[in-house]
Amino acid sequence: MKKCAYCGFIMQDDDLYCPACGQKFRHISTQSDYDYIHQYMANAAEIEYGRYHLELMQKQLSTLLEQAKYRYQQLSTQRMHLNQQNDSLRRQRSQVTTSFDFGAWLGGSFFISVILFILFVVLSMFNFDALTMPVAWSAERFGTLRTILALLVGVPLILSLFHQRGVRQRKDQAAKMLYNNKISENNRQIDDIDRQLRNYSDVTVPYYNGELTKCQRINSEYLSWRQRYYDADLLNKRYQTLVPVATMYAYLDKRTCTHLDGEGGAYSQFDMELMRGHIAGNLIDLEANLEQLDEQRMIYDHIHMIEAQSRVLTQSVNRTRDAHQQRQLQLSSSLADIDADPTLSEFYNELLTKIQGYNTWVKLERAEHRLY
Repeated sequence: MKKCAYCGFIMQDDDLYCPACGQKFRHISTQSDYDYIHQYMANAAEIEYGRYHLELMQKQLSTLLEQAKYRYQQLSTQRMHLNQQNDSLRRQRSQVTTSFDFGAWLGGSFFISVILFILFVVLSMFNFDALTMPVAWSAERFGTLRTILALLVGVPLILSLFHQRGVRQRKDQAAKMLYNNKISENNRQIDDIDRQLRNYSDVTVPYYNGELTKCQRINSEYLSWRQRYYDADLLNKRYQTLVPVATMYAYLDKRTCTHLDGEGGAYSQFDMELMRGHIAGNLIDLEANLEQLDEQRMIYDHIHMIEAQSRVLTQSVNRTRDAHQQRQLQLSSSLADIDADPTLSEFYNELLTKIQGYNTWVKLERAEHRLY
């Protein structure tokens, strides 16, 4: 299907003359017509590259936002687990009681008994009456057996009992100190997590969300301008995507073709090469079969250049986020306003200015060149 350049009647592809007005159908009548089509497709290719760039930035900003939300959720979960751990540590700390070591008590008592016995024998050998007299008095009053039991059994048991009590208290304090240290360490981690959470909730998530919203708005505006450009009715709708537009522009630029429709036109050349597998019809097929599609390498190279530029823009976005986070730390409060990244704003302005210029051009040229 094609349109008469004079009256606008829709003609069949094999019609040489318009059934309505009788004018002969023409692809190119002058050099200026070729220049117009060539420039039109050059602009269309730039528009499609710009569209790809915007959609790529929107995808990257969406990924950054989702990563920030996911990290916020991770930190919140980590904080919750630390609080639960602290609660458990406090309960365990309150239940700390070292069990009585019966064996150590008996062993300590026996050791003291031996020491007392040796001491008493030594004192007796050297006639320390002043020290042995209480023992003799006790033996005379309570009996020798009772005195010996009290001296060598009772006293050691009591002394060892007090010693074991002191040991248990020291062990309890040491165990509680370990719990206190772990709780303090958890609290330091919680404080650090709280700072990170404030950064994410007050700066990072709102900032990425704002940049994504702006990118979506710019993308919507850009698509509106793109549709206005294609409303010139020069390019068939089924070819209004990046790979066909850029490929057919290359045909025109190399003068492989000098027109779009009809025999020898860019449409038929594209369809024929696509059917034979010499070219790809979309980016997925192009990347998958690049080695066999050398004719379209310029598209692939341009896409990789755009991806590199997008990485630079993403780095600029992250630097602006870091600057906002630093401001928030200095102010010790939430930021009232979070400014957009200036480099990204400049990129948007450049794209919109360019596509608006293309629309102004096509509006001025369309009246003179009604080829289809």
